[in-house]
Amino acid sequence: MNKLEFSLENYEKCKCIKCPVQICSTCTVEKQQEIDPKIEAKGTDSDSVNVPGMYCVTGRSSCGDLNTKEICQCYRCQFWTEYDLLHGEPMRYFCSKGVSKPKK
Repeated sequence: MNKLEFSLENYEKCKCIKCPVQICSTCTVEKQQEIDPKIEAKGTDSDSVNVPGMYCVTGRSSCGDLNTKEICQCYRCQFWTEYDLLHGEPMRYFCSKGVSKPKK
């Protein structure tokens, strides 16, 4: 599995913010509104852990109001196939379980 990196290009491909697990999170929405202008201005964000989305790279969300009873949509993301996330650990729910790592 190639190393997936945080970048504006990859961030724009991410579907996490539209995922049912994330979509009703007030915390995620507020963070998104705060961070989007910063990302667009700089081209990336040096503190990527505070950016909602790309949890396969940045790890668990700091938001406590995610609805993990909803179906995770990670498999619909372009990264799922491109970086073989099916064979990493964890293989879904990166927002609650953490960064994807290759299976050994």
